[in-house]
Amino acid sequence: PGGEWVYLAEFGLQPTPRSLVKVTFDGFVGRALISEGLRTANKRRIATLQFGAAIRTGFLWPEIAVRIPVSGREFPAGPQFVGGFSTQIR
Repeated sequence: PGGEWVYLAEFGLQPTPRSLVKVTFDGFVGRALISEGLRTANKRRIATLQFGAAIRTGFLWPEIAVRIPVSGREFPAGPQFVGGFSTQIR
């Protein structure tokens, strides 16, 4: 609560009209937790790198990606596999 920063940078290419590839770098930085005047945890931080691809199917873009932790603590140590859908509103 308070004193937290979230950041994200994303770069993508559309090699064909129906496909998309992207790389995302994101993270979180937060100050140490203090509860009832006692410090309960160290400064919280995490940085991840995500590689993803999407294929257009009608109006939806199904997407798959792998998210890899680069640095930090209090976050899963191994890769995470991500899936989702997006669309475009005009």
